[in-house]
Amino acid sequence: MKVSFIVPCSNLTNYGVRTISSCLKLKGHQVRLVFVLVERNNFRGVLSQGILNELYELVSASGLIGISVMTNFLGYAEQITKAINSKNKSIPIVWGGAHPTVDPERCMQNVRIVCRGEGERSILELVDCLEESRPIEEIKNLWVYEGEKIHRNGVRGLIENLDVLPDPDYDLSSQFILKGQKFVPLDKNTLKDNMIKMGNKSRYSVFSSRGCPGKCHFCINDSLKDLYQKKGLFVRKRSVKRVIQELKNNIKTLGFESVCIQDEDFMVRTFEEIKEFCEEYKKEINLPFQCEFSPRTFDVNKVKQLIEVGLSRVQVGIQSVNEGTNYLLYNRKYSMEEIDRVVGFFSRYPEIICNLHFLVHNPWESEASLISSIRFVSKLSEVFNIKLYPLVFYPGTRLYDRAFSQGLIKDFFEDVVYKDWSQNRVKDSDYLTLIFYLLVFIRGRKVLYKKVVSFLFYILTSSFVRTVFKFPFILGFFRTLFSIIYLSKSENRPR
Repeated sequence: MKVSFIVPCSNLTNYGVRTISSCLKLKGHQVRLVFVLVERNNFRGVLSQGILNELYELVSASGLIGISVMTNFLGYAEQITKAINSKNKSIPIVWGGAHPTVDPERCMQNVRIVCRGEGERSILELVDCLEESRPIEEIKNLWVYEGEKIHRNGVRGLIENLDVLPDPDYDLSSQFILKGQKFVPLDKNTLKDNMIKMGNKSRYSVFSSRGCPGKCHFCINDSLKDLYQKKGLFVRKRSVKRVIQELKNNIKTLGFESVCIQDEDFMVRTFEEIKEFCEEYKKEINLPFQCEFSPRTFDVNKVKQLIEVGLSRVQVGIQSVNEGTNYLLYNRKYSMEEIDRVVGFFSRYPEIICNLHFLVHNPWESEASLISSIRFVSKLSEVFNIKLYPLVFYPGTRLYDRAFSQGLIKDFFEDVVYKDWSQNRVKDSDYLTLIFYLLVFIRGRKVLYKKVVSFLFYILTSSFVRTVFKFPFILGFFRTLFSIIYLSKSENRPR
């Protein structure tokens, strides 16, 4: 069968869709991937009729159309679905991905088939059933409209042995990308130019595991763990041999210059597994790479091994240095001592880019909590990069439920889908959040000595100064002035 996947996105990683595509191709199906690439953070964009017409022509010969839907791209998915249905309602359309998994009821207002959770086996079964004209109403992981009834099927067990899955599909001969107002065949250079880079190097992204050991209240993994309760081990690891083989296959073919291990937490691997990875990676790949972990799982001996074979960048989710905020609001159970352990270690390795992530725009975080994070960052060595991420209430998370119950979500699209998760939200900041952005701005330019920065932000977070900036006129003027300066500098925008 001919199958087309449409992916509204702002970069071309899309590991899940590419893996499902490879699974279908292994069974003899013809698959076309069409990437509707849009400007980063432009979640409320409108696709022109010309784009929608051309998109339909690309997929009109398909026996099934799949649309991958992330919450922030829901508006694009709706536009695309309506455009296809207006021309031909006979082609079945299935939505899959993060948003349909956690918010299937809303999605069923747009399509007749929704895939929840891992899609490799369910989409393959769906395609086989459609090709052989067999019923699809009882396929696990799928919600299916039949007449006026929705079949809300449960999920099947998680894939235990990830090694059985093929490499993600990077056969560019069957892939297209929206470039300007036209769809063009995807080539190697366009692919690499539209993947997230590591510095100035093209970056290949790989998952060596699935699942996360945490259950953070702002993250989809909180919902997924409930969805898959008693359905198998949630955190599963591919063999090192299989990961290295994928890297060899695709890096050689596509010519990437660096690697991103996109696991939720690479430190879930044992010391022995890290050692094996380092030996094989040095021998077979030998490119700079990055990974992510939390203060709770940080392990000095593991990281030292990784540094020796090319680790050049790490992502560490701090979110807040206030233990009450981390424990009670975010359900991130690590202590200040564990954060200090991470900071102390990487302060001795200035050649490693260490990105520390903090959450801002949290309506429930106390002033004292935010001040503690600001003062902590103001004392940090300049070898650390600070990344501020505005909190978004994603469906399926506990913080979404809390925000909804308290009336903070009045319009789903305005307050969730279109809510910009980038630093462009600086213009909506309260005083202390604005001060946090200002701190990151100053640190990035290295215009002041650390001791001066620390003293300055101690004063700016004092009760007297905070009282002064409670006057709307003063805060409004400061916010407007800083927003103009801050957002005019392209290097401050999210990467």
